[in-house]
Amino acid sequence: MPKIESYAQGTPSYVELQTPDQKAAKAFYGALFGWEVDEVPLDDEGSDGGNVYMTAALQGDAVAGISGQMAEMAGHPAFWGVYLTVDVLGVGWETMGMEAGSYTCLVVDGRQVGGVMAPQMEGIPPHWNVYFNVESADDTVARAQELGGNAVAPPFDVPGVGRMAVVADPQGAMFSLMQNPSE
Repeated sequence: MPKIESYAQGTPSYVELQTPDQKAAKAFYGALFGWEVDEVPLDDEGSDGGNVYMTAALQGDAVAGISGQMAEMAGHPAFWGVYLTVDVLGVGWETMGMEAGSYTCLVVDGRQVGGVMAPQMEGIPPHWNVYFNVESADDTVARAQELGGNAVAPPFDVPGVGRMAVVADPQGAMFSLMQNPSE
């Protein structure tokens, strides 16, 4: 997979999981993606029961963060958030027609870097859907299930895009997997 050395203005550049159980998330994602997860103390007690921020790395490069939930979010399901590289946002938009409505792409320097669509079911709050690129969507879904996750949408093919799946981790945070198309 290509290594990204820098991010253009407005490009998604970092993802962070907010979860009620950081230790369980560390074990799940470390085993699923091969991430090395380090704990950074946020107070004097550090990992001895105090607040920590977890940084996940793959092949030595930071790929994600794992944060505990704030007290006022108690009971809220775990979720992934996305950070955008910004000075002034400076992005454009393109609308694409789809069978289930329209999809609006976030465009930076002529490249699609994200997208927006209306919720596909009643009652779904606005959220980011985070995609992790994997060698095999089928193998990764099977491994996620072994680790206590759920296949929300089993692997499926999207012509010209690749093979995808939607997974929920053991705390309910949903994310997508994307396997590049065969050449």
